[in-house]
Amino acid sequence: MKLRNQILLYALVPTLSALSLIAFTVHHRAQELAQSQRESWEQAYRASKDDALKHYCAMASRAIAPLYELNRIDAVAMEQAKRDAQKILAALDYGPDGYFFLYDFEGRVLMHPRIPKLVGKNLADRQIGNSEYGTRVIQDLINTATAGGGLVDYQWPKPSTRTDDPVPKRACVVALKRWEWVLGTGMYLDDIDTAINEADAQASKNISSTMFLVAALSCLGVTIMSAGMMRIIRTHTRDEERNRISNALHDSISPLLVASKQKIQVGMRRLQRVTQRPTLPPATFREATALMDQILTDLKQVIQNLDPSDLAQNNLVGLLHTLADRFTSDDRHVEVSVVGERKRLPQCTEKALYHVAQLALTNAINHSFATQISLQLEIYAQHATLTIQDNGKGFEVQNVQTNPYRGKGLRNMQNTIKTEGGEFQLTSSPSGTTIIVRIPLKRSRGLIHGNTSDTNQNADR
Repeated sequence: MKLRNQILLYALVPTLSALSLIAFTVHHRAQELAQSQRESWEQAYRASKDDALKHYCAMASRAIAPLYELNRIDAVAMEQAKRDAQKILAALDYGPDGYFFLYDFEGRVLMHPRIPKLVGKNLADRQIGNSEYGTRVIQDLINTATAGGGLVDYQWPKPSTRTDDPVPKRACVVALKRWEWVLGTGMYLDDIDTAINEADAQASKNISSTMFLVAALSCLGVTIMSAGMMRIIRTHTRDEERNRISNALHDSISPLLVASKQKIQVGMRRLQRVTQRPTLPPATFREATALMDQILTDLKQVIQNLDPSDLAQNNLVGLLHTLADRFTSDDRHVEVSVVGERKRLPQCTEKALYHVAQLALTNAINHSFATQISLQLEIYAQHATLTIQDNGKGFEVQNVQTNPYRGKGLRNMQNTIKTEGGEFQLTSSPSGTTIIVRIPLKRSRGLIHGNTSDTNQNADR
């Protein structure tokens, strides 16, 4: 497996595992919270209904209390009091499904304002609904009332639905023992289920939205991390390749060229001994020796361009002055000026600006034949700017940029500055060329030391 793939594998797998664990934990906790909220809401709903039922029972008992508490009356008057009490209770209601009912201790229906046809029927042994709420609903109501009163869960048809299908209901019952009555009222619980189901649906929606947000942020984070790692890997790989080429040129090609030059010089001396004439060597040998010297000089410059190791020990300002001295000659002048803060820049920024300066000077001399070149470095808190101007013959920028066989040096400079997150500006005319590059310092601090562009001293514009 390639090193790049290994780095991505060992970095992304733990990250994805951690993100998956976080997502699972968030989802699990969210479900637990939703369940806890559901139970809390259900308890609160039931508690509110219980309080209301107890209040209604007490209200109904008070409404018929004057009749129930009458003493020393005959049987006829007692029956009339019971009938009056039933009328009062039948008139009390609180909505289409909120009513009061009466049973005697035997289970006979005495009063039911919503289902009058049940009056007179004995329902003590009737089973309504499923066994979850008991097998004998009315008998359960009677037993609870005679035991001191309380709350009973059962199933009963809901009047407002106009069907005989029973739904969950909770009733409060009390016993009127002197009359052997069971007085009660109840509330249907299907609205609790509806409210809880709506709350569950909203909770599920919130959980889904949260998980989607977690997934989106995780994907964004992994993408940014992967892009950053790939950028670092590419930069590191290119730097390694540049160093490898530089070392190969220095350790292999350069010694071979030196050895070839020495062979030519030995051959010239042997030729002089054979001919025994102290004359100058033939022009071909002299030209070959001069060509070898030029090749070694150019090769040294290429090695320096590939691996400017002096950046580790010297700052950019000093290296620009050294570069200017190297390119200055009798018929050419290179000037360096510095504006702003004289501080050490991040190494990746210095290396990028140094390579751009090398390429710009090489192009100005080899292609524009400039005699005056200026390098101006501006260093401020937020950015560093390098401006290179020459008085060369210039060129058509559009033609060079659109020609695939020209402009390699310019493209290398642009790629170098783009890698550092900077800006590259180029203008050219018959009176000269100006290159302006600007790199933000805060952004460049987070990059790896080095440069991802390939430089070539002999590259065509």
